[in-house]
Amino acid sequence: MRRMNALVWSVLPMLFAAACGGEEAEPVAVSAVTCAPHLVRYPVAGPYNGGYDPSWNDFTCDGARNNSDYGGAHHGNDVFAARGTPIVAPVDGLVTHSGTASSTSGLRVTIEDACGWSYYHGHMDSIAGGITVGARVRAGTVIGTLGDTGTTGTAPHLHFNVHRDRVYSNDTDPFPLLQEVRTTACGRDPQCASRPDGSFCADATHLASCTGGRFSSGDCAAFGTTCDTGSGTRCLPLLDGAFISSDFPGGTRISVATGAEVHGCLTYRNTGSWAWTHGTTNLGTTSPRDRVSALAASDWLSPTRLATIAARTESGHNGRFCFSLRGAAHPGERVERFSIVQDGAFWAADVGGTADLTNFLTVVTVAPPPRDAAVARDAAVARDAYVEAADAGMLLAESDGAPGDGGVRHADAGRAHADAGASGGRPALGGGCSVGGRSRASAPGLWLFVAAMLGALSRRRRSRAALRA
Repeated sequence: MRRMNALVWSVLPMLFAAACGGEEAEPVAVSAVTCAPHLVRYPVAGPYNGGYDPSWNDFTCDGARNNSDYGGAHHGNDVFAARGTPIVAPVDGLVTHSGTASSTSGLRVTIEDACGWSYYHGHMDSIAGGITVGARVRAGTVIGTLGDTGTTGTAPHLHFNVHRDRVYSNDTDPFPLLQEVRTTACGRDPQCASRPDGSFCADATHLASCTGGRFSSGDCAAFGTTCDTGSGTRCLPLLDGAFISSDFPGGTRISVATGAEVHGCLTYRNTGSWAWTHGTTNLGTTSPRDRVSALAASDWLSPTRLATIAARTESGHNGRFCFSLRGAAHPGERVERFSIVQDGAFWAADVGGTADLTNFLTVVTVAPPPRDAAVARDAAVARDAYVEAADAGMLLAESDGAPGDGGVRHADAGRAHADAGASGGRPALGGGCSVGGRSRASAPGLWLFVAAMLGALSRRRRSRAALRA
């Protein structure tokens, strides 16, 4: 009994910790850190507000609203930004977790640096392709997008935590670390901090400039690219493209019926230094990369590749990507995101080009029109015409004071034909009412009836005249 009590009291604290823990509980590691934590890039690559801020939806990059909301049960800092804002690796390191950790943290990625510090990113909206456990990343690599998966209790934000020994709660306040690199949030190069004169500075990934310094071909060549001779203020990325126009119906907002396909072309200017080549330079799905698209049509290269460049396109020239979009299975609005990829080499964003989330088309799937709409409309017209004809036949029959059997027969035949038209079918064969789906009580039959009546009236007048004579 004593052993049982001891076991219960040893388990209860663990159960309590599991129920009342923070974002997650990671397994205890076997090694300790060997240096102090540090950041190279701000983890949110775009306008943001750091820490607790009642004006979280008015994003900025000046850092004036930054504060630390670390402490108590909140292990980390919340960084607010628009949903879909890119999240980048803050350090070089190894991906130790990628995916859904729990219903609390939602989608998250953890990166461990060479010293053993772990950098945790929670509540992500998506995880970029290739960001899997065991992958090595460089600081600045896009690892996903900001969102509100899991339990946030507030607006979309990144929960950022820095811990040691792979123990989530063995952490430190990340606010001072974030403040040191906050100027990199909007794409500014950290290397520029030591170059106040605004002269050339860039890194091999982003090729970013400082304060408008001029570049020479030699500067850019050091990073495997060429100088933008148009402005002379930046290096051209190896792979990049600027959207020019769309000839899809509706431009960049396209309507298509469920299951149908609509074809069009997108024109882009090659703003990179590499020539685009047919079969290699393609449009690939993003958010995340290589995502299987629900809008993939029959002419796509694959469910993850929209199209290839139509012809070789040199730097500075325009090229076309032509493809179709298929209406989804159910009506609704969907956004198709994509980017330029040099298959077998790199994506545009990897070498200083346009970010993965920049290019998108809004596709509105609408329900197809009812198949029997035209049939119903024609039936209604036929019904009205035959009823009018039948009514005219009855009036003619009764005007002479005769029983009107002929008119009633015409009326019955006309209404039978009208009823058959309203049901979308043909009148039933047999009974002397129709032949081959066409009523004998049609317009020619009505005129014969009128002629017969007029002939009878004429004979009656002649008879009366003879009697008077």
